[in-house]
This record gives sequence, C-alpha cells and structure tokens, in this order.
Amino acid sequence: MATKPPKGTPANNDLPVPKSTVGNNYDAGTGITRPDGTPVTWEEDVAGSDNTVPKDVAAELVAEGVWTKTQETANNKQYDVMASPGYNPLTGTVTAPGSSTGGSAGGTGGGTATGGNYPEGGVGIKNLEADLTGPQRNAFEALYQTFNGYDLGSLAGQIKTMLVNGYDNDTISLLLQQTDEWKQRFQGNEVRKKNGLAVLSPADYLATEAAYRQVLVAHGAPQGFYDQHSDFAQWIGNDVSAQEIDSRAKTVSAHLDNADPNWLLAAKQFYNIDRSTAWAYFLDPGKGSDLIAKQSAALAVGASAMDQGLSTNVDRAKSIADMGVTEQQAQQGYSQIGSILPTLTGLGNIEKDPYTQTDAENEVFGQMASAQRKRLNLTANETNRFNGGSGAGAQTFGKQAPGYGEY
Repeated sequence: MATKPPKGTPANNDLPVPKSTVGNNYDAGTGITRPDGTPVTWEEDVAGSDNTVPKDVAAELVAEGVWTKTQETANNKQYDVMASPGYNPLTGTVTAPGSSTGGSAGGTGGGTATGGNYPEGGVGIKNLEADLTGPQRNAFEALYQTFNGYDLGSLAGQIKTMLVNGYDNDTISLLLQQTDEWKQRFQGNEVRKKNGLAVLSPADYLATEAAYRQVLVAHGAPQGFYDQHSDFAQWIGNDVSAQEIDSRAKTVSAHLDNADPNWLLAAKQFYNIDRSTAWAYFLDPGKGSDLIAKQSAALAVGASAMDQGLSTNVDRAKSIADMGVTEQQAQQGYSQIGSILPTLTGLGNIEKDPYTQTDAENEVFGQMASAQRKRLNLTANETNRFNGGSGAGAQTFGKQAPGYGEY
C-alpha cells in the first residue's frame, strides 16, 4: 500500500506534474530511507526532488484517493520518458541513438567537470550534478560512468545521495552491490551463490555475457533471441561455459542451415522439436549438458536411419547412441544395413527365422556375436540351397562402434 508521508506533501494532495527521474522505486511511501537511516519525504526521494513514482504505485495512489487520474496519467507519461533508451540525466531529454548525450568535462571550478559525458541509456534526473561540489562531482561522474557501463545508470540518484552524505567511492560501490538493481542485473551471481559457486567479478560477468553473444551470432541464432541480460543469468548461475553453448548452437545451426529434413523429422518425433523451437530447446539452461549431448546423439542416430528409409524410435536411437556411436558411424552403419537388410529379411522368411533391422543393428553397432551367427547361418543355408547364389554371406559388417560383446 502506498502511504502518504507525514511531511513534504503538497497541500490538498495537489502534487505537481512529475518532471524527473526514471520512474524509480525510491519515492516516499515505499519505505525507502537514506543510507544514514533518515526517512525520505514525498518530495525528496533518493533520485532527486520529484514526484514521479512507478506505475503500480501511481495506481495505488489513485485507488487511495491521494492522486487523481490526471495526475496518474502525467506521472506514467513522464515515467516512460525517463525509461527511454538515450535519456540524458543532465538535460532531461531523449537523444537519438548515435547522437551525443552529454557535455564535456572541465571548464570551471579549478578543472572540475561541469557537464559529464554520459553514455546513452544513462538514467537520472535533470541537472543531477548541479548542487554537488567539485570533488563530489568528479566522484559522481567516475561512479556513474562505471555503473552505467554495467547498465545500471538508474543508480545515479543513490550515488548522489551517498556522496552528499559523505560516503567515499569504495563504500558507495559496496553499498550499491546490495541493491535490488544490482542483484537483478547480475542475477546469475545470485544463482551461483545458491549453487555454492564463487560469484564472478563484474568484468568477468560481462566478458562471459559477451562470449555467449559472440557464439550465438557466429552460429546464426535468430535476431532477438537471447539478447537480454536476464537470458544469460541461468547459464552463468549454472557455470555453463561459452564452449558448451558453442557445442549446442553448432548442433542446431548445422542441421537447420543444411535443411536436414530427417533430422527435423526425428527431432519432432523424439522430442516434439520443430524448426521454430529448436534454438530454444537446445539452449534451454534448464537442460543439463549431459542430457543435451545424449539427445543430440540420439537424433543423429535416428536421422541416419531415416536417411536409409529405415524405421526408428527414440528409445532405440538412444540405446544405439549410448553404445558410443557417432553421427558419422551411424551414417556408415545404416548405409550398410540398408543395403543388406532386404536380402536377409527374405532369407529369414524362407527359414521361418525372421531377420530384422534390430538384428542388423545389434551386429553393426553392438558387435553382438549372436546377431552375427544368425546372419551367417541364413547366408550359409542360402548357399547350400543355391550353391552360393545370393552372395550375402560374403559380406561382413564392419565394426562401427567399440565392441560390447553379446548380451
């Protein structure tokens, strides 16, 4: 509930039209205090003197009769302005991408900065530095540049307040790392803590995000896919390396780029994956690397069988993949099976000892002696009947995977 504070409230609840801030959560009524513990009044929040509040708080104020709908509309309009990409906290204006967003350093006050050079996306209030002393202004600019580089320009107001209250740069940096904004931005570190892993430094965290992006771009991931900080939090939290993402992305891109119809058919049949969901499925941070590797191997086996017009299912494909059969070995093995299976199936029917695709797979991939004997018996009997007519017995299936013996 948004409560009206005991002081600082304009008469008759006639709050002025919001004129600054990013639509922050630090206005009075949300229980926010300064670092020294003193309460924040309605017109004096930690992002500067303004009355702009989050939209949900504005709705509560209207429901409680504190604001009118007109005041809510004005508040929400300004909230959107302050959240716009390219908003400049010094000028109160939104700058188009690629344009200059700040003034130049130096000029007055013995060489202290007078304007600051704020990157696009920096968020704060108009003329935020105006009432800071020279040393405070220099400290503010240094801290703001650092945190805005983390996409945390919204912390500008808190930086200013802490400087005014006498905190040094190191202390401010430590205190800001306890804020909700920081934890949200580096939420992967919060997951790492829960998983008993060491947190990454901001530099390492950003480098890891950059490595993920580089891999995805290299493999042609769809535009707009995994391009938010929050998209990478679970990967970072679960210590997923860029190398693993590269492996996963390579699996998807290789088959989608080559328009492999049987891989897509197997993907749909085995795991209900289609072209539109393949990227999301294989890059899902909730799926462990071992699971993805096994499913990728099963798909390679299934697609290889389909390439030869043979039947397959997820359980059989997984079983063969678990033998250590690679995609290349699967392709070679099923090519061999496809060429000999019709003859052996016919011989089995004659002998009333059916020879199936499973029998061939057991010999080619599983190295099963019983499967080999069955084939040799069928071809030997055929030779006896027709004095070597079929020639099937002359073919020995090549070893496609490490021997597992008979089972």
